[in-house]
Amino acid sequence: MRNNGIDLEKAEYRPMVEPYGAKYNPKKWKPVLDFVIKWLHENEQELRNPERDIPGTTTRFIYYRVIEESDLELPTIKKAYDSYIDVQSKAKKDYTNREYDILRELIFDDTRNRTLEHFYDWDELTEENLELYVKSGLMKQRHVYPYNKYVEMWFEDNGHYQMYRHIPKRYRLSTECLHGNLITNSVYGLINRLRSKVKNFDKIIILYCGDYNPSGNHRIHLLQTVLKDFGIDAEVQKVLVTKPQIKRYKILPDLDSPTTQERIEKAKNDPLQKWFLEKYGNDVYDVNAQAINLDLSEKLIVDSIKHFLDVSILDDLEESEVLDYDFGWDEEEKRYYIELPDGRLAT
Repeated sequence: MRNNGIDLEKAEYRPMVEPYGAKYNPKKWKPVLDFVIKWLHENEQELRNPERDIPGTTTRFIYYRVIEESDLELPTIKKAYDSYIDVQSKAKKDYTNREYDILRELIFDDTRNRTLEHFYDWDELTEENLELYVKSGLMKQRHVYPYNKYVEMWFEDNGHYQMYRHIPKRYRLSTECLHGNLITNSVYGLINRLRSKVKNFDKIIILYCGDYNPSGNHRIHLLQTVLKDFGIDAEVQKVLVTKPQIKRYKILPDLDSPTTQERIEKAKNDPLQKWFLEKYGNDVYDVNAQAINLDLSEKLIVDSIKHFLDVSILDDLEESEVLDYDFGWDEEEKRYYIELPDGRLAT
């Protein structure tokens, strides 16, 4: 169909194999689904913590809770995990069952490539609206960075980032999510930020949260190399997951973790696998960062921040200040103005 010279294709209605709103009553997986719903209710207050930019958690994180915290015996293999994803998806589509509301509200649909939406709210351009915007800007608390060291926290996985970035934010640390890869944009963004920090801070530190596997472990060394190559005197510290943490807290293996023999075989032709074996040994398995529970994850992140920074400084800051100003319309210039206490005008 051509419409004003544009080629269009009109969507047709085609019934879905698993339509939204269809009733779903799992049989084999019902005990698992019951446990997930119960766990979400028990942890709902923390998952809806106002500090979190997005409430909830990820499918992978929930599945690890089933394995670790329930009495149900599920194998830690990819096939079982994929089966659970299918069950959860069908349950979330059943809008007739209000018990499933919490699944829809508190579990992210995509743990790796979740897109943050932005929608415009169109406001009428009036004096009242403009005055409201001015007030919100001039009366907002001024947040300063009070430490003598400059620290950022980076996350490898987007689901992990959504769940825990409110913690470094609490201590005023900037955060970044790599979505799995160290890309050029992230590198240049980091270098540009740090070049302005070098002269003003005693030390620069990047705290990194990511999986324990060949790529996840190698990435921190790549990041350190990039900083040195650009002439930035900074250090990179992996907060989680580390080999001592796996042993101390008995963290479960990743659902895709290869066996020791499989890794040894891969190492014959894979330089990254070979490097991993030589540096970390073959007495440990791959671990996904989301295998660590809520309390322990927060503890590890907070402890790392407090190790490098004296966060008690935040308790003594005097920074809440309301600015006096005049707001009005300049008839001659035909524009609104703001007059601050020192006489300066802003438009």
